Amino acid sequence: MTSMNDLRWPARHTGRRAMLAGLAAAAPALGQNRPASAPPTSAPPTSAPPASAPPASAPPASREGEVILGRDGWLFGAWEDVRSVDLRRTRELCRYLNSAIAILRGEGLQVALCVTPTKARVYQEFLPADFQPSADATARYGVLMEELSRGDTLMVDHAAQFAALRRSSRDPLFFKADIHWTPAGGAAAATDLAKLIRDRARLPTPRRPGTRLGDHISMRYESNDLAGMLPPAQRTRFPFEQFRVRRITGAPQGVGLIEEDGADCVIAGNSFMQTGFGFPPMLSNQLNRPVSLAVQVGRFGPYTTLLNYLKSDLFRNERPQLIVWHFLEGNMEVMPDHTGYWGSSAMPARQFTDELRRLARRA
Repeated sequence: MTSMNDLRWPARHTGRRAMLAGLAAAAPALGQNRPASAPPTSAPPTSAPPASAPPASAPPASREGEVILGRDGWLFGAWEDVRSVDLRRTRELCRYLNSAIAILRGEGLQVALCVTPTKARVYQEFLPADFQPSADATARYGVLMEELSRGDTLMVDHAAQFAALRRSSRDPLFFKADIHWTPAGGAAAATDLAKLIRDRARLPTPRRPGTRLGDHISMRYESNDLAGMLPPAQRTRFPFEQFRVRRITGAPQGVGLIEEDGADCVIAGNSFMQTGFGFPPMLSNQLNRPVSLAVQVGRFGPYTTLLNYLKSDLFRNERPQLIVWHFLEGNMEVMPDHTGYWGSSAMPARQFTDELRRLARRA
């Protein structure tokens, strides 16, 4: 079972219980979303070509440290430099992911990918004039969809979905001064992915129902991780935001996830997949089945997070029918060996697939 701030694999799983969302108290960690320094560096050469970040562009005048100062109080992460994107590396990573997913499917594990679009894509109109996306950055999500479809990967075009929601929904999809999506954004992504899973995945009849959701409640998000990276004198310009979230029946204060440790659907991801950001409870609700979480907050990255889950009692005690593997669009050029992004969690690409094959193997 996971907490909001770190991952703790329990020695034993005691069954159904409520997990607090704790949005107001959650300590956000950006390590999994950004490189340790700019520009990031690659690991030494391995058996697979390392994927370094694209050459850094000149720092924009709108940059304050690691933060891009947008219009109307919007902040963006400078490490997601949408001015410079390398689609060759994106295609290379997609081919690599297709091969990794094929390993899991070969061991009877179905996989769905959730790739969160960049905040800069979804709210492009608030970017400053000197931090506009390149044509390749605009095309990147379409390239992801094209390349990953070659491996028959279950994946929703969340970029197109969010663009449509911007035209039809009154709820913001990202927080203005924080890197994360809002509960409305997370819930919307889960709703569309759940529909695809229901249509195409082969899941047995659930043993228990999923999370029950009620009406909307209003809460205040007291984090603003991007504003927190600014000089103290500037932070007061970015007030905490109110947001709406669906009440979770049976959870304390109406916020949390009624979760089953032995669920046959598991989410492996980073801080975006914390319960309070809306994705897990809505996925459980829409699939009408319990969902377990394997969430690591910090500079672990999607590769180490997945391997740690496969090493855990959570996996050994209950092989899932489905793994929802979470990525960020901004990391979709970054191979497992990239020390600039993953730090001590970086590993040679071949090592990841070898470990994946060993850990996923059926007894």
